[in-house]
Amino acid sequence: MKEVIVIICCDTEPDQPQYGGLDYNVHFGKHTWKGIKEGIPKAKEVANYIEDAEGHNAKITWFLRSDDQIKELYGDPAWMVRNFMGIWKELGSQGDEIGWHPHLWRWNESIKSWYPELEDRIWIENCMEEGYNRFPEEFKLTSSRMCWNFHSNITMNKVDELGLKVDISAMPGQKSIKPVNDSPDSLYYDWEITKEPPYFPSQSDYRREADINERSLDILEIPLTNFEISLSWQIKRILKRFLRPGRGYPLGKRNPAKIDDNPDFFRSCAIRKFFESKENNCRTFLVSYFHADELPGKDSLASTYFERNLKYISEASRNYGVPFRFLTAREAAGEVIK
Repeated sequence: MKEVIVIICCDTEPDQPQYGGLDYNVHFGKHTWKGIKEGIPKAKEVANYIEDAEGHNAKITWFLRSDDQIKELYGDPAWMVRNFMGIWKELGSQGDEIGWHPHLWRWNESIKSWYPELEDRIWIENCMEEGYNRFPEEFKLTSSRMCWNFHSNITMNKVDELGLKVDISAMPGQKSIKPVNDSPDSLYYDWEITKEPPYFPSQSDYRREADINERSLDILEIPLTNFEISLSWQIKRILKRFLRPGRGYPLGKRNPAKIDDNPDFFRSCAIRKFFESKENNCRTFLVSYFHADELPGKDSLASTYFERNLKYISEASRNYGVPFRFLTAREAAGEVIK
């Protein structure tokens, strides 16, 4: 029987600067938490209004920060997890999942700013090990989503070594150019050769499934759903190459489909490929994400899109006569492996 598996992820962390959080040039200070205190209740209100083919409300996998930056600011990598423990337990009791969202922010004293440390192997592994080991054991972590949709052989091998079973970070066919200098914007990623179906990565190349004669990692990578961007977006990307010399910029014609953004994807025929197939026993994965701090605010467009896009998924299911199910990352991985 044809069906669509819908996985909704939320990067759950301190408020970003554009939503009232600390600037990246502030070394020591206290974050704001509107995303957790206001964004999560708003997301759950919407999620509890939508039902899948089995009558279940929209499930969300909440990926929580536990890493070196949180330790530097609060003395404990998992401070955010422990400080809001009641919220996470309540979400878990409602069928949601708690996962891990390690960030690789590192303070650079020479530029007086936090920046993404994506190359120093020893530092990265220490950051991830401590963040994972300090995460409260009662949550029994099995799922991760990396910062900035980034991965490398270092990070993919590390999440596998730590015993995680599923990761949701890949952006099939997408790549960005590495910046020249360290800054808060010095982000880059490479998923250029990655395909859309879930896969067990090669130990030597995180972007693809292992070949017959290669060692395969035990962690399942479930890629995010992506879509082809409009011509105007493509032009903006080309302009960035000239207007932002020395800074990174994305390549290609695709973007990840965020559930609280990109309404054109969810309400258009682009979503059809997930609900149409010539195979009778076909399962497709519609995988999206959002940030908790994007939803607060009386007139938040992100909150509006979040609700509309969930409805568009339900409408597509009815229009094409194909059922869909909401699953957490752990549940989806279990079905793939089974």
